[in-house]
Order: sequence, then structure tokens, then C-alpha cells
Amino acid sequence: MSDAHPLGQAGELEEPQDLSTALAWLAAEDARQRTLAAKALGRQGPSVAEAVPALLRAIEDPDPMVRSMVASALGKIRRVEAVPALLACLSDPVVPVRFWSAEALGRIGAAAPGVREALERLAREDEVHVRAAAARALTQIPR
Repeated sequence: MSDAHPLGQAGELEEPQDLSTALAWLAAEDARQRTLAAKALGRQGPSVAEAVPALLRAIEDPDPMVRSMVASALGKIRRVEAVPALLACLSDPVVPVRFWSAEALGRIGAAAPGVREALERLAREDEVHVRAAAARALTQIPR
């Protein structure tokens, strides 16, 4: 699909279908392309572990939807090297970023230093969805 136009027949943006296009889209000017790239990479899960360095750069994107989808993708790819970046995202001011970062940490399930403590703090947050995601993640982190 790398030669195809990113707009589908109805003028809507479609997810990239291959790894090289998705990686290129992570650096695109259009935040919708960056979001779709992260979603596409997340759908592929652990088979796209080579995308983790690009996703770790994208986790600091100025657009909160991109950060949310990158966190989700990192959780689905399940690589422990994503843990420090996801821990940092637990204090993001945007609720969906905190939610998907907690979910991702649970999916990765690594007992890395500071993970359990950070999730325990998040499990006391005011926002109910974030609190629930942190509580779920805690059940997946070994003691």
C-alpha cells in the first residue's frame, strides 16, 4: 500500500497495511496518520517488535490521541523495553493516555522497579476508568 493514496474511496483515511508505511506514518505531519499508524501496529502485536523504537519516539507526540494509541500499541506488542516510557505516561494530563498506559503495563506484565507502586497510586485516582485500568493492570503484575 505504500504507493497507494492514504485516502479511501469515501475520502476517509485508512490504516496503513504494511510495516514500512506504518512506520513512515508515525512521523507524518497529519496527526490522523500518526494515530492510524499506531493503531495498525498495535493490531499486529508482538510480530512487529521492530516498531518499538519508533513507537517509543512517538509516545511523546504533542497530540494526545496519538500518545493514547501508541501506548495501546506498545501494550499489544508486549516488549519490556516500553515499560519506562509507559510509566512516564501514567502522569500524562490526558485521561486516555493514562488509561492506555496502565492497560499496556498490565498487558506487558513486567515486575520492573516502580511499576506496582505507580499503578497503586493510579488506582486511587479520581477518574474511574483510569482507576479501573490500573486495578486490572495490578492483577497482571507479579509481586
